[in-house]
Amino acid sequence: MVDTQNKLSIVKQCRLLEIHRGGLYYKAKQESLENLKIMQLLDQQYFNTPFYGCRKLTFWLKDLGFKVNR
Repeated sequence: MVDTQNKLSIVKQCRLLEIHRGGLYYKAKQESLENLKIMQLLDQQYFNTPFYGCRKLTFWLKDLGFKVNR
C-alpha cells in the first residue's frame, strides 16, 4: 500500500488511499497474561451461566480477586 521509497510523500499517499497516517505506525500490543486468564475464565463462566450479565460477571471476577471495572 504505502511505500516509503516512493516519490510521493507518506502524507500524500495516505490522502490518496484515504487512510490515516497514524494507522501506518500502529503496532498492536499483546494481551497481558492476566487479561488472557480473565478472558478464559469469562468464557468458562459464560458457558456455565449464559444468563449472567455484565454486572454479575464483574462481581464474580471481583469475588475471585481480580481488579476489574464494569
